[in-house]
Amino acid sequence: MPPEERKKLKKVSPNLEFPILLNNQKGLQAVAEFIMTGRKHDTAKIEVRQINQSSSRQLEATQATSQQADSSESGSDGVAKAEMMSGSKETNKCKST
Repeated sequence: MPPEERKKLKKVSPNLEFPILLNNQKGLQAVAEFIMTGRKHDTAKIEVRQINQSSSRQLEATQATSQQADSSESGSDGVAKAEMMSGSKETNKCKST
């Protein structure tokens, strides 16, 4: 496949790329070659993309969970925890004297 055609394909959205490949003989041959040879390089790129997408989703979920935890702690629970922590420090001071 000439570089000009590859550049054109890169500009097209991924949902439209596959049908465009199948509409011409060169594209169909390229797809068949890819399937038959199972190019590890291209497969690795796809796997990395999928890993990156799942990692970013996990990061977003973790950030959302931590934000929820922060907002719930800022209420009465946060005050109770602060009182408990300050009380335990005073107890430790009394024991040491």
